[in-house]
Amino acid sequence: MKNENISRVVKVYGNIHQHQTVADLIRKRSTNKQDIRDVAVETINFKSISSILDLGCGFGFFTEALAGKISARTTITGVDLIPGHEPLFLQACARAGVQGQFIPGNASLIASFQDQSYDLVLCSYALYFFPEILPHIARILKPKGLFVTITHDSRNMGDLFECVKKIMGRHCTRKEFLLPVEKLIRQFSAENGAAILAPWFGRIDIIDYPNALVYPLDDLHEIIDYFHFKSPFFLTGTQIDRNDIVGHLPELLRQQSHGKNGVVISKNDRIFICSDPKPNEVNP
Repeated sequence: MKNENISRVVKVYGNIHQHQTVADLIRKRSTNKQDIRDVAVETINFKSISSILDLGCGFGFFTEALAGKISARTTITGVDLIPGHEPLFLQACARAGVQGQFIPGNASLIASFQDQSYDLVLCSYALYFFPEILPHIARILKPKGLFVTITHDSRNMGDLFECVKKIMGRHCTRKEFLLPVEKLIRQFSAENGAAILAPWFGRIDIIDYPNALVYPLDDLHEIIDYFHFKSPFFLTGTQIDRNDIVGHLPELLRQQSHGKNGVVISKNDRIFICSDPKPNEVNP
């Protein structure tokens, strides 16, 4: 992971309480009520899976989706940059019916993991931070292992991004530009994910997850809370004052609603289920 991304991750996700609050609000406002992680694992046969790695594990949402599907003898290892996520991840493991272990650190530390040591690798909304570790994911998977990853499409939250860019455009001479968060998502998105995965896996199955967030006009403060939470991914590298964005954003969002009952923001994601890892193609 690049140093600037590490800094942003620590700034954003290091505030664990705020992260939990924003995650809860997104679930509340989602039109698709089926948890995407449940969708991601519902077709997997867990009978032969005994070792699992959860990369960028966070609170353990992906691990918790395995409850009732895995044996109590299954080992689960979580890797995450934020040490404070450890107790939450271990609690998620307990709810999944297994004991887990947590390793704090950058995802690149899997470069030191042994070959063919995992039956399943999970990565939810994190691979765009470190797509360069894909060769090692293929290497540490067993020959019949699976890699399951979830990511955004390139227009995810695009309605919000466009409003932010309109405000920023008053301070920017460029007519078109990408926010840092847009650049980040495009490092591994629904649109380019299969092509990025293809060198390391012989088979890639795709499941689309259509979704949108709907905010009543009286609750636009929730979108502002989201912006505050993610502001390092919006504004790092710019000279824009966050308060300037916040001062104008609610009105732009209301205009965007076009008289509807609320503001609708795109939240489409995609699941990739990858098999037939190609470890022989990993350069030493």
